[in-house]
Amino acid sequence: MLIDQERWCGDMSKFLELFEPIRRGLIGNQFYMAVRVGAKVPETVVAFVKDDAYNRGGYENTEQQQDILLDVIDSADALEFAQYVIEREALPYEEKAKLKEVEQEQYRKDWMAKQPPTKKQISYLEALGCHIIPASKQEASELIERYKSGNVQR
Repeated sequence: MLIDQERWCGDMSKFLELFEPIRRGLIGNQFYMAVRVGAKVPETVVAFVKDDAYNRGGYENTEQQQDILLDVIDSADALEFAQYVIEREALPYEEKAKLKEVEQEQYRKDWMAKQPPTKKQISYLEALGCHIIPASKQEASELIERYKSGNVQR
């Protein structure tokens, strides 16, 4: 079975973007936990997460994040995210592992795109005959690969 990367690695984080980045993993894991303990429909997943949020109080979530979760847990975005989690958890292990690998690579590239190129990258590009000044580590990495493979117009 081929993985639909657009479906599974696309932007299913609209719901999670409501929270601080440091809290997104915890909140996402609450949805996954609900499915792993047997929730099969989005409404049940959301009810599990809501109940968990009430029971935890401020234990792992800051009070502000807890309030945000309780304010949005009954939203269409929460139900959509719950459905996504249900479908993703139903995938075979091998497909989930491949998706995780693809996602990690995308996160790495996104991070590198926000970092300035290193002096070592710039020096290497110059040694390869590249006169383009890259704006980021990611661009430098892509240029290096192109110049190493000979896939450039000089």
